[in-house]
Amino acid sequence: MMVFNKVPTGALAESKRVLVRGGKVVLTMPGAGAMRLPVVVRKVEVYQRLLEESGFKYEEQSIYPTEEVLNAKPGLRKAGNVPLALLFRCVK
Repeated sequence: MMVFNKVPTGALAESKRVLVRGGKVVLTMPGAGAMRLPVVVRKVEVYQRLLEESGFKYEEQSIYPTEEVLNAKPGLRKAGNVPLALLFRCVK
């Protein structure tokens, strides 16, 4: 699995090229936990366009914080009922 904070030009196309039949690519926005990466804010449409231009079929899933996460990071409660991340499951 590859995790991109900034999606390099051509990286998705190369991922599709080398992916075996039935293989999957998971693309999500890292920005919490031990990774401590700077978050690059992009519109959902940017990810959708990049995936479509690379020839991937994909499903989207919004990821919401669990009660355990909210207890560990109480400041997230101030954000309201918004997803923490968007997960794309991509297939060739």
